[in-house]
Parts: sequence; structure tokens; C-alpha cells
Amino acid sequence: MTMNEYNFTVLLRLSSPDEDGERHLESLASGGCDDATVSLGRRGYLHLDFGREASSALEAISSATADALAAVPGADVVTVGPDLVNLTELAELMGCSRQNMRRYPAGEAQAGEVFPAPVNSGDPALWHLVEVLPWLERNTSLRPMDPLLAEVAEATFAENRRHQELRASRTARQQTEAVSRALMSRIGHLLDREMGRPAELWKAAACVARLAGRGTVKTKLNKLLFYADFRHCAEFGASISGLRYVRLPYGPVPDGFARIFSAVEDAGVVSSFEEMRGSYIAEVIKRTDVDLDAHLSSSELAVLDSVRRHFERTDANTIVEISHREPAWLETPPSSVITYSFSRRLVEQVD
Repeated sequence: MTMNEYNFTVLLRLSSPDEDGERHLESLASGGCDDATVSLGRRGYLHLDFGREASSALEAISSATADALAAVPGADVVTVGPDLVNLTELAELMGCSRQNMRRYPAGEAQAGEVFPAPVNSGDPALWHLVEVLPWLERNTSLRPMDPLLAEVAEATFAENRRHQELRASRTARQQTEAVSRALMSRIGHLLDREMGRPAELWKAAACVARLAGRGTVKTKLNKLLFYADFRHCAEFGASISGLRYVRLPYGPVPDGFARIFSAVEDAGVVSSFEEMRGSYIAEVIKRTDVDLDAHLSSSELAVLDSVRRHFERTDANTIVEISHREPAWLETPPSSVITYSFSRRLVEQVD
């Protein structure tokens, strides 16, 4: 197996912004990172320049980041380089002057193709190295100073994407946990005894947000929740939100719906505003950028979306009239809990 030495950098963010990275030098050296030169600059960060032998660049980089994270508990990989580069850095990697390199994105040098668009067009502009190197090879006589640079660029790009996805997943989990705690303290007692799942109370918030979309009148939203939960129960044996529903004059609604919407809004999942709808002022609910969708199952997402599409052009008054034809409303005493056994008898069939 051929082994090559791959040169790349790893920037670590320490667990505390005021942390001095010097105390980690020994653990890095003994933890498999003795092939890295560690730079101590800005507090709370460590910059590692690796020259690691491996059978591939991806193996070298993935093993280096794993070793670094194991040696520095609580640290996070900010970026692996070279990946995003400015013109000065690109010129150094290609062994030419910045003035010469600037001619290509400026369109001042003859080339058969347009130079790749920058990822960030600010000052300085930044490009993904993995996109620029093939262009330079096809359109110029320039070649990297490091013959392994193209392989390294592909590997750093892939590794940065992987860490971005890990951070996004971690952020999503933290948001979910925070929403669950907030809702449990406010509306945990409103779960249906049979359908409720206290550990997944955030699903109530996810349902409200998904159905609210860019803005839905609260009266209509109550009915969308009812149809989504009861349809999912009919098809898959369980509701999505875990909420229980009651019979009120305007149709089936989640028990304590005012407290539910208030709790979901306080958790930052939705916001509300008032808007004129015809001759009356309606309260409208819309989702925020807190994303809980990734934790919903495919069947839950499919049912929520089909219910929303089915009633997309139905106004609040009409959906109230439709819900009044449901056995769940007709056969349940006023202000009483509607059992999920009615899910098998829905009159309005949502495709």
C-alpha cells in the first residue's frame, strides 16, 4: 500500500472562549498529533498544521481530526484546510503572484471557460479550492506546488461538509430538547392518556409549525391539527402530536389550544400576529426558523403535508363547517374529550 504525506490544517474551537490552548499541547502530542505543529494565537482556538502519512488524503484528515478531538475534550472542528481560499492563498498554493492570479477571476486572461464564482464575494472573495484547481488545470499552465493538493482539497471539502452536518444535527437536537422542556412544563398535562408521548412532546410544536407554514388562522389551524392527528392514527395507529382533542362549538380542537399555541410561541417555534380577514380581525400563526421537521418520520411529514395541501384553499369558516360533519364532533358531548376511536370514521378523506 502506497503511503503519502498529506499537508493540511485543522482549526479547533475550545470549549471556553477564554481558554488558553497551551495546556493541551502535551495531550495532543501524546494523543497521536505529534505530526502536527500547533499554533497558539487567539484564545479559545488551536491551529494545527499536519503533515500526516496515510494511504489517502481522506484517511489522513479524518484520522487527524479524530485524534485532535480525542486529545482536546469539548473541542469542535471549525474548519479543515485548505478548502476556502482567497486569491493570495491560491496564488501561494500555485506558486505565482497574486497579481497574476487576479487576472483569471477578473477575466483579463484568455481562457476557454468562465472562472468559478466565489462562495463569498465579500472582501476578500473566497473560493472552494476543489472547484478552482480543475479550472486552473484546464485553462492555464499553472500547477500546484504540492502534487497532492487536488486530493487534499477534495478531502478537506468532504470533511468540512461532514462537520457542518454534525453541527447542524447537534443544534437540531439541542433545539428539540429545549422545546420539549419548555412544553412539558406548560402543556404536558394536556397529552392524551393513550396517544401521548411525554418524551416527544416537541412533536406537538413540530405539528403546529409545519401546518402553520407562512401564516394560518388559528381557527383553521386547530382543524388541520385534528385531521392530521386523526388521519395518522387511522393509518399508523398513533397520533403525531400526542395531544387530546375536545368538542367545542367551532369543531374539534386540541384541549387547551390557547395554552398550547402560547407555549409553542414562547418556545420560539412559531409567532403570531393579527390580520384583517374579511370583516373580522383574525389571529394568524406562522412558523419561525426553528426547524423540528428533521425529527418527524416520513409518515408524519407525509400526513401533515397532505392535510395542509388538501385544505390549502379552504377558509376558516368552511373548514369549521366541514368538521361539523364528522362523527367525532356529532357524537361527542359538548366540551368532552374526543376519543381517537373516531379516527376510523373520518368523513373528510384527505388524499
